[in-house]
Amino acid sequence: MLAAAASWLPAADLIFVNAAEYRLLARTVAPATLNAVIVTDGPRPARLLHHARPVAEACPPTTKAVELTGAGDTLAGTFLARRLAGATPAAALEAAVTAAAHHTTTRPRPLPAPHSP
Repeated sequence: MLAAAASWLPAADLIFVNAAEYRLLARTVAPATLNAVIVTDGPRPARLLHHARPVAEACPPTTKAVELTGAGDTLAGTFLARRLAGATPAAALEAAVTAAAHHTTTRPRPLPAPHSP
């Protein structure tokens, strides 16, 4: 899918990827052509890159992850919400990384059993 989207990626304001996805992205499009990319790497620092240059980094707090599903969505949503509220990119990244790490410590709620008609 990256190859199909390659010509559009430099037009994106912000791209969220994990470290493995970033390596694939960098093989598809020159990172210097990308406006902003947030690269997460599990418990390692997340980085905000502007035209391939690091502009902010945030280390997630040490936690014991019990569920990873939704961590990226939590990070992206928190980052965007904080930026819209006026936070600096560095402060928004810090809040996003913290929120995503916290999210991984919460067990998912079980789905209710379906009702029989």
